[in-house]
Amino acid sequence: MRQRLREIWISRELLVYLVRTEIKVKYKNSVLGLVWSMIAPAMTLAIYFFVFQVVLGNRMPDFVIFLFAGLLLWNLFSLGVLTGTGVIVNNAGIVKKVSFPREILALAAVGSACVFFFFQSLVMIISWSSCMPGRTGRTSLARARPVHRDRVGLCAGRAPVRHQRLPARHATPH
Repeated sequence: MRQRLREIWISRELLVYLVRTEIKVKYKNSVLGLVWSMIAPAMTLAIYFFVFQVVLGNRMPDFVIFLFAGLLLWNLFSLGVLTGTGVIVNNAGIVKKVSFPREILALAAVGSACVFFFFQSLVMIISWSSCMPGRTGRTSLARARPVHRDRVGLCAGRAPVRHQRLPARHATPH
């Protein structure tokens, strides 16, 4: 096991090259290229918002974000498994001619899935922090920023800190 991990570490440049190649090949004939990996999840999120919040009238706050977060994780898992299982057969020419750790091919498939997951997560975080209604139902950037700081504080294990302006009598030291 230790020997295989060392061989993979030695072949890490090949891994990075294969991940880059998979990303380039996926968007080779696309006009938008890699930007499409951010537009597609944004459109999916907009459709979910329209269907669940507007049409069905769901009252649960941030339901669409929770749904989208679960789907992102599922997409990462399914894309990694589906591409990772057929990668050796798809690259049979390379496997037969060149000596390298075969795990690199599956790791490259999972690595490209992680890159797409990163871009989709950026779309989710941007939508969560700026476009989705907060607890009060107001949709504005000014209201979303403090809510985002609170949620980041909760995720980091800190209590939420609400920034509010105190009257002048509280601002002076006693």
